[in-house]
Amino acid sequence: MTAGPLTSLPSGWSLTPVGDLLTFKNGLNKGKVFFGYGTPIVNYMDVFRHTGIRASDVKGLVDVSNAERKAFSARKGDVLFTRTSETPEEVGVSAVLLDDIENAVFSGFVLRGRPVSHRLTSNYARYCFS
Repeated sequence: MTAGPLTSLPSGWSLTPVGDLLTFKNGLNKGKVFFGYGTPIVNYMDVFRHTGIRASDVKGLVDVSNAERKAFSARKGDVLFTRTSETPEEVGVSAVLLDDIENAVFSGFVLRGRPVSHRLTSNYARYCFS
């Protein structure tokens, strides 16, 4: 059974496309030699294993330029999605960064949704996208 169209919302609520709440970007791709040292990187398994990612969950490191650090930054409130996997069920798994992680970036196997305003709270995003 499939759900029909939404016919009514609670008073004061409105429908908002996800694209009006988040801007999306693919992550950083680097060769193997760049990993194991440098700045923290939120990777596929961090997203797959946690609905909310804390600084202590991120163990990966990658050597990046200042331009890469800026372009692929990962910060508190970002919603991260797995964008590829070996099975369809593992695509689109999400996690929200719950901590600021200094200089952190995110992996190319992950899609970042960055909030464009304060309308979407981290805890709601964690619940909603799970």
